[in-house]
Amino acid sequence: MSQKFIIKQLVYLQTTKGTVMNVTIGKKIKVLRVLREMTQTQLARMTDMAQYDITSFENGKAHPAVDSQRAIEAALGCRLDADITITAAGDLVCVAPVKEAV
Repeated sequence: MSQKFIIKQLVYLQTTKGTVMNVTIGKKIKVLRVLREMTQTQLARMTDMAQYDITSFENGKAHPAVDSQRAIEAALGCRLDADITITAAGDLVCVAPVKEAV
């Protein structure tokens, strides 16, 4: 799925529903990953998971455990329970970015 297609999907959701809220965690993982130009394999390596797990999360066949969700959030830089939106310039905005460890 191309980055352009993902952005079109988000723009559609935003214009029909406002800020993108009612999106599954799996869809958010996929959207954030594609917009950050990461492959599933790259995300899996960054989170010390199998690529199969990332695929299962994105397709809604599995839900990440809390520790897996935190690892994905750290890799993607956005909390998965946060709202996401797109600016007029087409930039993704995460309402609750993951803060760096101090």
